[in-house]
Amino acid sequence: MAIIVLFIAGLLVGSFTLFARSSSLGTVVALIALGVSGFAIYAAYRLLYVLGSSITVTADSVVVTHWFRPTGRVACRDIIRVITLLLASGNRNRYTRRAVLAFSSDHRCVLSLYTERWSRADLDRIWRHLDVTPEVWNYPIRSKDLPEQFPGAF
Repeated sequence: MAIIVLFIAGLLVGSFTLFARSSSLGTVVALIALGVSGFAIYAAYRLLYVLGSSITVTADSVVVTHWFRPTGRVACRDIIRVITLLLASGNRNRYTRRAVLAFSSDHRCVLSLYTERWSRADLDRIWRHLDVTPEVWNYPIRSKDLPEQFPGAF
């Protein structure tokens, strides 16, 4: 991450030095360089986030690994119910994302995933290994209602 910050700083200083003959041109170039570098950082973050994520099913647990979050481990025997649903968020709940929630016997959410990051076949293979058939809910649940409806989700 430090290399990226140094690269951006060098890009800004270099572009400002090269094109700073007039203050307005230098400002425009600096802003363009800042925008391009911001986009590059976001793209690198998303790429590392997706490439650094995995789901592993062992004989006794499901392990979800992320580069930027702590590793989640859930015992296979704890997952008794799985629900696939739509999460609505944003202004007037316009934006929906499909998610999977896995529950324990005390009705607490022990595993929550956004499905766009995982292939459906891989998720189905996990549920088959756990001998659980996912329920599909096709009506949206508001993201802000998750803590009270499904404690422990996300």
